[in-house]
Amino acid sequence: PAEVSDHVFYLRTLEDSRSLGRQLHPGARVTIIGGGWIGLEVAAIATESGCQVTVVDPHEISLRPTLGMTVGGFFAGVHREHGVEFRFGRRVAKMNKAAGAVEITLDDGGSLVADCVVVGIGAIPETDLVDPDLLAADGGVRVDTQLRTDDPRVFAAGDIATVTNPFYGTPLRSEHWANAMMGGQIAARSMLGLDSDFDPVPFSFTDQYDLYMEYAGWVPSGQAEDVVIRGDLTARAFQAFWLVDGRVAAAMHVNRQDEGMEPLQDLIRARKQVDRANLADPNVPLADLHN
Repeated sequence: PAEVSDHVFYLRTLEDSRSLGRQLHPGARVTIIGGGWIGLEVAAIATESGCQVTVVDPHEISLRPTLGMTVGGFFAGVHREHGVEFRFGRRVAKMNKAAGAVEITLDDGGSLVADCVVVGIGAIPETDLVDPDLLAADGGVRVDTQLRTDDPRVFAAGDIATVTNPFYGTPLRSEHWANAMMGGQIAARSMLGLDSDFDPVPFSFTDQYDLYMEYAGWVPSGQAEDVVIRGDLTARAFQAFWLVDGRVAAAMHVNRQDEGMEPLQDLIRARKQVDRANLADPNVPLADLHN
């Protein structure tokens, strides 16, 4: 409703970020709709700014579609330790203005009152300028590994580009700045008729509280429960490996910057069957698993 719009914020532009930042002051009641990476990053910043934070998430646990219950539960636990409240398995039914704030009614009849509402529920590519014949099934612009569409005059890069990924054998669209940076360079080189190196293993990272996480790879949504943990979840220093058909399809490290992502990405690219016990054993070098 128009009367609540002044309290509702999105994160699409730099000005969006600045506008939201002005709302995050001690004591502010902040409700975040969506418990993905954007939602949790905002939750961390808002909590550290002294806000009272609640996250409304339709899933059973944060990030479950991509990380599964174990690792998603780890991130939710960290946020709870910092005072964040979660309403899992819930969606917003309606919002109404209430005494200078917003009253949010959930689909189970529960309610929240917020001074600031942040919407982080994903994005739909804006493709009105694109010929419908060039679109992929997921709504993005369909491109090859050189970011060329079926029309030789049209290229696409960034969030809007759905790349025919040769490594995973499926079209993928990534909404992370690393993809946009790589994609822009590849598209420019392709326009100039030059070769370019497309990295088919998606990459992302996040900073939340005292956590630094890097993630590489891809697992089909909802198939992320087969995960092997190497390290100590309780110590907030570990590596996680998601297996598909016995091979590492995606991997993450949390607070293991000294080792970084290279050995994890090497393991993904090796495409070899791995022994789960050795994968979980910190005493077995990761390099031994793909040589």
